[in-house]
Amino acid sequence: MRFRTVLVVFAVVSAAVGALAILAPHAFLHAIWPARQMPDAKLFVSGWGACLLALSALAWTNRNAQDSFVCRSISLSLFVYFSIASVVWLADAMTIGWTPLSAATIVGLAAFATAFGYLRVRLSSIRRIA
Repeated sequence: MRFRTVLVVFAVVSAAVGALAILAPHAFLHAIWPARQMPDAKLFVSGWGACLLALSALAWTNRNAQDSFVCRSISLSLFVYFSIASVVWLADAMTIGWTPLSAATIVGLAAFATAFGYLRVRLSSIRRIA
């Protein structure tokens, strides 16, 4: 697993999900949480989409980074984000119920947490990214 590959996949997925959350927050919200159709929830979904676009831009602009400190920092930051997000989403889904998109989201969050955790450990043991 290469740092660049994981960042590119993450950047593309995050950009797509972020754009969808901003452009169609009601549909996105209904697909993930049909039980939560309150006005403030759409604002939250749009804000989350903006954060995903920002993380996507960070990943995309650093996909060719060679500095080991930068690569380790990005890996650690995204590992922390995805680890916490996957636990929070899992707890929420256990409370309000599952939808196909909420299940896919939890799987995706856990997969990215695993990938960035692995990269963080791997990058700690080498000086230069291949």
